[in-house]
Amino acid sequence: MTERHNREFFFLANSQEVRGPIATAVGSTEAKTHRAATAAETERMFRFSEIVTTASPLPDEALLEAVAEVMTAEAPDGDSHIPAGYTYLGQFVDHDLTRDVTRNLPLGSAVVTPEQLEQGRSPALDLDSLYGAGPTLNPEFYEPDRVRLRIGSTKKSKSPDDSRDLPDDRDFRGFDLPRLGSLASEPTDARKAHIPDQRNDENLAVAQTHLAFIRFHNRVCERLSAAGTPSAQLFERARESVTLHYQWLLVNDYLPRIVDPAIVHDVFRRGRVLFERQAQGFPTMPLEFSVGAFRLGHSMIREKYDWNAFFMPNGHIGDFGDLLRLFIFSGTSGNLSPTPDPDNPLDGDFERLPSNWIADWTRLFDFVEAGVPELAPETAINFARPLDIRLTDPLKDLPLGSFGARNPSGPQ
Repeated sequence: MTERHNREFFFLANSQEVRGPIATAVGSTEAKTHRAATAAETERMFRFSEIVTTASPLPDEALLEAVAEVMTAEAPDGDSHIPAGYTYLGQFVDHDLTRDVTRNLPLGSAVVTPEQLEQGRSPALDLDSLYGAGPTLNPEFYEPDRVRLRIGSTKKSKSPDDSRDLPDDRDFRGFDLPRLGSLASEPTDARKAHIPDQRNDENLAVAQTHLAFIRFHNRVCERLSAAGTPSAQLFERARESVTLHYQWLLVNDYLPRIVDPAIVHDVFRRGRVLFERQAQGFPTMPLEFSVGAFRLGHSMIREKYDWNAFFMPNGHIGDFGDLLRLFIFSGTSGNLSPTPDPDNPLDGDFERLPSNWIADWTRLFDFVEAGVPELAPETAINFARPLDIRLTDPLKDLPLGSFGARNPSGPQ
């Protein structure tokens, strides 16, 4: 995998340079190598493309607003047969595939062309959103052993209107993403997730999904170590195993749920006909897929979730985990707490996730269907909304942090 994904040496498209460590020994502090990129490496600079090109003018703003109104209209009540956890697994996959890191566009550019958009990472399903550039180049995401991924702890919490100790009134290690904390340069940055792609903390559901992959990687490391895997091979072996499990999951479980299984079978039998027909040279990421087709998850989002024992009908706190709260209880879009109340000492900006917001995966995935009936929840599982032309209505109102505000508060 090292050879294919080139994690030890990397090409910076903007600077036309290749950089990497002179020595590969863990902990090396020697200077980095710098050299000009070869012609072949320049060609591998990943860019976006279009499947369908057109010279037609953009529709006027009134038409776009009318389309937006239709797409965000309240949908008829009803669920699909897809467990709700797949909504956010899809968002995790989207972030693994594509990231636009375009900077410094030509002065006065009114329209950004696909040729100007630079893909931030590899377009492969290789979990680079989880691993970054690996422990040599991104040691900040790893434990000191340069094998296991860093993990965070939740913050003990109590119900604001109840002084009694609750089952969540303690810290839980391993149930929150690692966060910047004291490493932050600004106080409001302390809650930011310390992971390669902070988009995976824009809502609590995708954050807990990312965390599940961290925990899986670390558990695989434990098992490989117990089986006698040499320490020098441990990270690469673990990464390969986790990535293969991830790819198997997508092919055999995720895709057949959101796409007609016959189409999935046909694509794997005949190949990516449309994609390959349009590709020239090194493959590109079609805009139609990145910002169009793979936004299907926006249609699947529920307004409310039976989130865990605290946030469920008649739960300890007696309310659902509504969508707005899933954004507020994140480090990117929210402040990991309700809107601060100066008169309530239990309410305020948190640097870690409160313990009563840990995801209960048995309510978001069907473990009975998966052959583990002992993990069936006491209540019915959450199902995603149907795949249709509508976005979820509550997506019209998101916290200011979803749009880059440093002090998020309330919907916008």
